[in-house]
Amino acid sequence: MGLILLAILALAGSSGLLLAANASNAEPSPILSAKAMSRFAVFAHAEQPGHRLPLPTVPTGLDQASLRLAQQRSGEEAYVVGGPELVCVAARIPGKAVAIGCSRVTGAATGDEPPMVALPIEPQGPSKWLVAALVPDGTRQVRIGGLPSAAISNNTVLMTVDHRPSGIELTTDDGIAHRVGS
Repeated sequence: MGLILLAILALAGSSGLLLAANASNAEPSPILSAKAMSRFAVFAHAEQPGHRLPLPTVPTGLDQASLRLAQQRSGEEAYVVGGPELVCVAARIPGKAVAIGCSRVTGAATGDEPPMVALPIEPQGPSKWLVAALVPDGTRQVRIGGLPSAAISNNTVLMTVDHRPSGIELTTDDGIAHRVGS
């Protein structure tokens, strides 16, 4: 599916998204690619200082300044972040858990490999899943796990489903249907 990373972290009372800086690394910070900026309008929104991504392992090569809160509903959140090679979407249930999924910018920008992540809402018995996906500008329709999605907002879909989704299908502005997974 083109998914490069999936991380889930249980949070006990953590209140913000935390994108950890690698202060010990002398290399310059990565910059969000021009392709990501041109295909995902959400990255053009003003930066939201103070947002951080609480993950045990942060994907390397991400531009911390590109982190955006893309969608919020019923206490659930979808964030996006990117870098020169990757774009990512994170689903977050504040105070409980966060998960992130990344894909290469080239595949995500065309709709061939959209980053998607599924987070069990109740880890003890996951009968419902919070799903977030990042889709390129001009995406007309998204189906996740065979179900029509909630509305697309700021290049993201954020919805709850009754089963762990096995795939995503989207129709981009060129009329092409892109199907990843089953």
